[in-house]
Amino acid sequence: MKKNGFLLAENVLKMVIALICIGFLIYLLFSLYYGNQKAKQLEQAKASLDIIVKAINSGDSSALIYNPSNWFIESWPYEGTMPKSCSSFGWENCICVCGTTSSINQRAADKCDDSGVCMNQEKEIIVMGVGGKQSPIRIDDTPVTVNIDNKERIIIKENGN
Repeated sequence: MKKNGFLLAENVLKMVIALICIGFLIYLLFSLYYGNQKAKQLEQAKASLDIIVKAINSGDSSALIYNPSNWFIESWPYEGTMPKSCSSFGWENCICVCGTTSSINQRAADKCDDSGVCMNQEKEIIVMGVGGKQSPIRIDDTPVTVNIDNKERIIIKENGN
């Protein structure tokens, strides 16, 4: 009788250890997958930002943006706030593609530092989303066409605004 109880406890212990190991492996796989996804999205954001900056520099009136989906095109400064990735370089104006914001404020600037890519602009730059005022443009129904008004200051509007 005691042998059966000892064997049962040993088997239960092996099962618990096996479940812990399987759980750790699943966690490791998800961590690797999502880490790779974030790096891929940052590369896509940099490519989209390059497209916008090249369109501005060449005097184009529009640009098509494809990636990363559900990220935002934003311009800074906004009401005295700016991401540290812009202000630490002493940039007065910058444009960013950020992954975690839908409004422009200090919290959005901090989040843009965590998951975003920014570039310097010499001219004042304003991204106008919905409503005709400075607000982010969401990259969702791709391609997103942005219109560029490149006069005394750069105004980027979503097509249709």
